[in-house]
Amino acid sequence: MRDLTPEETALRDERRAQFEDFQAEIPEVLMDLAQGLQLERRALLDEPASHLGIIDALVTVHEVDAQLRGQLLARIGCLVGEVLVNRLDGGWLIDETPDSPHFLRFVVGGFARLSSPALTADPFAVAVAYLDQVEVKDLGALVDAVVSELEAAQP
Repeated sequence: MRDLTPEETALRDERRAQFEDFQAEIPEVLMDLAQGLQLERRALLDEPASHLGIIDALVTVHEVDAQLRGQLLARIGCLVGEVLVNRLDGGWLIDETPDSPHFLRFVVGGFARLSSPALTADPFAVAVAYLDQVEVKDLGALVDAVVSELEAAQP
């Protein structure tokens, strides 16, 4: 593994300092999203995967301008992360592997249900891919594809 540049070291230290607050905000982000979707406040915490279709309906019906896109990216990213954490028995972490495509990003990984705990997924990249879908919005299918990719990447 290569050494970090001074800029990467500074960013890593910044991410480490932010991580605890980031993790603490996830439940509130999901509870706020649930309320906005007119669900019970804890619905997305208790069973995040069972409500992905509601997101599809919301995004399909509403025009997503730049401001709404920014709000949705954060919320959908947190939701996707929690779905993956629950489905694969993992957790949130900072990817500190310099050669990783998710280097120094908040990701999910450490999946107990996969044979390689080093595998990670970037839920915010999934959120971007989801909002960039032109025709059919299917968040569940994207999450399933990520799970399939992770399973296929196992040694």
